[in-house]
Amino acid sequence: MAMLGGVSEVVERIGVSRQRLADIRIRPDFPVPVAELSNGPIWDLAEIDRWLASGVRRGPGRPSATERLIGGRFALDPEPLGSGGFADVYRATDRRTGDVVAVKILKNIGAVDAEAVIRFRRELRLMEEELDHPHVAKVIAHGDFSGTDEIWCAMPLAIGSLQDEIAGMAGDLAAVTDLARQLCAGVGHVHGRKILHRDLKPGNILRSAEGLWQVSDFGLAREEERKSQAQTTTLAQGMGTYFYASPEQWARPKHADVRDDIFAIGKILQYAVTGEMPLVSADQMTETPLRSVIQRATGPRSGRYPSTAALMAAIEQALAAYSTTWEDPGSRLERLRPRLGGMVVDQVAASELLNWLQADNIDDEIQHAAAAFIATAPATLQWMWSANPTAFRSGYGEVVSWVKFESFPFAYCDAIANTVRNVLAVARDNDVLRSSITSLGRLGAGHSRWHVRDVLLEILQSIRTTEEAVVALEALQDLSGPEVAWCVPEFAARAMHPTLRLGLEKLRTLASA
Repeated sequence: MAMLGGVSEVVERIGVSRQRLADIRIRPDFPVPVAELSNGPIWDLAEIDRWLASGVRRGPGRPSATERLIGGRFALDPEPLGSGGFADVYRATDRRTGDVVAVKILKNIGAVDAEAVIRFRRELRLMEEELDHPHVAKVIAHGDFSGTDEIWCAMPLAIGSLQDEIAGMAGDLAAVTDLARQLCAGVGHVHGRKILHRDLKPGNILRSAEGLWQVSDFGLAREEERKSQAQTTTLAQGMGTYFYASPEQWARPKHADVRDDIFAIGKILQYAVTGEMPLVSADQMTETPLRSVIQRATGPRSGRYPSTAALMAAIEQALAAYSTTWEDPGSRLERLRPRLGGMVVDQVAASELLNWLQADNIDDEIQHAAAAFIATAPATLQWMWSANPTAFRSGYGEVVSWVKFESFPFAYCDAIANTVRNVLAVARDNDVLRSSITSLGRLGAGHSRWHVRDVLLEILQSIRTTEEAVVALEALQDLSGPEVAWCVPEFAARAMHPTLRLGLEKLRTLASA
């Protein structure tokens, strides 16, 4: 839980007067309040501490003589990470948070075609205002330089690009398929916002700090439903990278559509599958499970897949047709676990887990699917419940049913109980509540695990409605007398809803008869 504080707490924390704080807080590097109340601003004190630890307080807040500060906030390293065309990319420190970021600077825009500048400005607006997805790179801030012909933007610093890794994916069908899922999810989100990318290539697919693939660089993007009067003229010159741009896009760039991005994804997958740059037609690829899919994706526009969802469905179908054992369940689900447990919600991994829990052969793979579910972070559980409550309810039922009849180490019992608590925090549903209580009761009593009992008691004592009390009592009735006696001691029942308290008394009476 965040620690919040007003002016009094902040001035005490940073050791300045109220008047001095008023001067400091207008600096671009100072944390923004989380709320403005009638009696003054409120800050997240953890953000204040990070600001203090970042070393940004230098006298009145001016950078050193050798430091280049962008937007009053981002301190650039002396040399760029890379340069190309009309842009330089620098590693920089965000003086507001202390985070390391990347700053991209479009240079000498006065000497660059006005159309390229329009494309860059559009990229900034789209990525900051329109595109919020774990597989699409995000702009933190952007701006102009007064009196110069440069514009800039700051983004989270990527740890690499697909260009660095794609040649090494050859022969690793699992890695290629994982790339396809993430890429289709990101580009599909872009298309859902009526936006085309039109410059998809390995160098524009970045690896985030969380390990996710993210679509980046929308400098050539075009909105299908424009919000401004900025119109694209002729883009045939330099439109996209030759190997990844479709022939139709080269011939008539103003008439590009979703299928031209599909072509680029197909070419990227061709590179990943073969380990060689896609210089030749997909017809010349040696046979692989994905060759026919790549052929259609990179064929004539009229026959291409109409959406990234259709492309991904074709990939899954092709893999299933060639082999249902192309990757064993344990390995595949183990690969999903870090993404499911991360702070960033990975919708691709979450959707895959939901689909897995709905599979007809789930009984054969439940131990792997359950382990992945138990490792899932609360924010991802929230997304899964919101996205598909029916599938979530059914899949969760499979997980807790399996838990009731297995044996686990003590520490894993605690992890299961914590996941159950997280699930009930986002899905206060009668079926979910019923199965949770029965599962925890059997798990706790069967393993004599006190933490499991504590979580169960916490859940039971949080019940406030008669309906939930009836559901909980039904769940407890599915346990044996000794299990109920161990899990719910008499003293703990005193703090429970009357329906539960009276019902537990009857269960104990019947058990002792």
